[in-house]
Amino acid sequence: MATVSPDTGQLRLVRLISRQVSPIHCRGRRCGYICWVFKMFSTSRQRYFALVSLLLGFSVISPINARAQVIGVIDPLVVTASRVPEDLSSVPYAIQTILSEDLIDGGVATVNEALRVIGGIQSSINTGGGRDQILDLRGFGEESASNQVILVDGVRQNEGDKRGVDLSWISINSVERIEILRGSGAVMYGEGAAAGVINVITKKNPGKTDDRVLIGWGSHSTSEVRISKHLPLGHWSNLISANRYLTDNHRDNHAYQGAGAALNSNWSDSRTAVGISLSIDENSMGLPGGVNVADALARPSFSYKPNDKGNSNFKGLTLSGERELGEGWHAALDIARRLRSTDSDYVADSYTYANQNAMSRVGARTWWNINALGLPSVLVLGLDQERWIEDRQLVGSGWSSNQRIDQRSDAIYIRQSTQLTPDDSVFLGARRTLSDRVSEGSPAGTLKARNTSWEVGGARALSTNEKFFIRVGQGVRLAKADEFATCYPPGPCSDAVNTLRPQTSRDAEIGYARRHDDSAHEIRVYQNRIKDEIGLDSRLSYSVVNYSPTVREGIEYNFSGTLSRSWTFGGALSVRSSKFKGGALDGNQVPLVSRYFGTANLKYLIDANSSVTITSQVQSSQFVSGDIANSCSDKLPGYGIANLKYTRAFAKYTVRADLNNVFDRNYYNFRSRCDAAARSVYPEAGRTLFVSLERTF
Repeated sequence: MATVSPDTGQLRLVRLISRQVSPIHCRGRRCGYICWVFKMFSTSRQRYFALVSLLLGFSVISPINARAQVIGVIDPLVVTASRVPEDLSSVPYAIQTILSEDLIDGGVATVNEALRVIGGIQSSINTGGGRDQILDLRGFGEESASNQVILVDGVRQNEGDKRGVDLSWISINSVERIEILRGSGAVMYGEGAAAGVINVITKKNPGKTDDRVLIGWGSHSTSEVRISKHLPLGHWSNLISANRYLTDNHRDNHAYQGAGAALNSNWSDSRTAVGISLSIDENSMGLPGGVNVADALARPSFSYKPNDKGNSNFKGLTLSGERELGEGWHAALDIARRLRSTDSDYVADSYTYANQNAMSRVGARTWWNINALGLPSVLVLGLDQERWIEDRQLVGSGWSSNQRIDQRSDAIYIRQSTQLTPDDSVFLGARRTLSDRVSEGSPAGTLKARNTSWEVGGARALSTNEKFFIRVGQGVRLAKADEFATCYPPGPCSDAVNTLRPQTSRDAEIGYARRHDDSAHEIRVYQNRIKDEIGLDSRLSYSVVNYSPTVREGIEYNFSGTLSRSWTFGGALSVRSSKFKGGALDGNQVPLVSRYFGTANLKYLIDANSSVTITSQVQSSQFVSGDIANSCSDKLPGYGIANLKYTRAFAKYTVRADLNNVFDRNYYNFRSRCDAAARSVYPEAGRTLFVSLERTF
């Protein structure tokens, strides 16, 4: 494979893009999926902006990376986005990895914080309480949690309803790495993966350096304790972790208390690996509710609901195994069981809500290294089975509702990747899923679906450490428990509750990645053409409906690098468009999606033991939740915030000080009503300080 001299990398990218773009004439539908990529920007000005953005990013960083280009090959990094181990440099799609040393270096406290601060993922406040924010990989707004899949050690964590995935039970000390796959993962991970997949991978061989104790204190009476201990036992490697977190938070009646513990045990020899994971998590919280726009500006800490409260409990067990059955032939099995309960007392509105759910998942897969027509290939064949059951009870003044929801799905998938030449690889895959969802009680509903997802793509290695990739495919999302069998507000349901159609998404992505010892850069252009998107409509009392067709498209750029021995940098930039195409809503923006979003960090090493890091986040305005008509007189305003982190290490101790929202910006990122007097705004925290002391053993 040829290497690239420092003065030719940009020219090669220019020629490559020119060859790809110039022959394309997108007329009608004859050019099919490939036209999606090049029609994402419908005007010549937008196409010019897209091309200039691609080139400008690499021309600006070229002087910084000139030395890196001649250093040589970096150590390979193995990822598992395809559910089998692969070398990151050769996979034909975009994967961002956050390693355990990045988590320690960044001083993040939770997986959710790592995804936001280091991963550059947009987020919004969790209006239902809890420590984690709602993540949004690719501008799906209020429906983001239903259009992305979150895994822990390859096991799906998404709930059967719309609530976001809570990852607070995972000890940050137990994480080996986090993989972020932007773009559809429907073939390997099932429905609801149009925006992408996040896989949190825990440590399989922890060592003495994982023996840690952390204590911390901060604003709003915040305190935290984290403990992790490595306990080898014969051939078993065990990691026990526990945490306790308490805070009054930044609003009245917003106190939070959480505690959790986990045990990760792993055994392996030259051919077999076995893992057991046990986890529990309990938390209680105040539910302050929303305030109006004037309150959010003048008294953001105020609550109209001083007595509302809630609590939740989580218990999880995962068993996993992998064995080499023969030369180039492997098999793996994952079995997961999870129990969760939630109770909420809405005193101000005179009703209570309680639910208990149980999830069981089984995944089996096998893969072979084969020769397909004389070409080296990997063939993956797998089965997934899932069942999610929830009992719900709503009790109000003079009314009540009892409901049982039973959701089942069975899927089979196949995927083959082939190395055509030393520089070129392709892959294709398909998944067939059978789903049955039934709600009994009040309200009642049914949903049956049989659907197929597929994808095809390829990559070309431009040098040892850079690649060009492209992929297209189709995925699906089904209505969740609180969509196909829920009425807004709670009360009698019409037959319309059972008429939601499956959402289908045709996806395309093209990108370029370059990775070296002291820098990494990746740029992606994507499009999702969605039919029957499932979402809220404020015109129909915030009922869940199938939208007219929508199109999401944009440019994403992730970067990191070293400026000198003392300075490092990183960040992520996104320019997005989320619009309705056709029908009465043609041209309207999808609510709760920012067109511009970016994060950046700059770190200065004061000396060998201390550093200062500045992180920032900027996002543009958004339409109010449910406002698909774009008729609200105002929007959620855009904002920018900055955070400052100081770290000092001495002997076996590390001191960290985090100053968040340095300039004490008053802002919010969720609002559910057009009426400025409605109590639908959830303010975020102002300036806060948190100081911690960590001891390693």
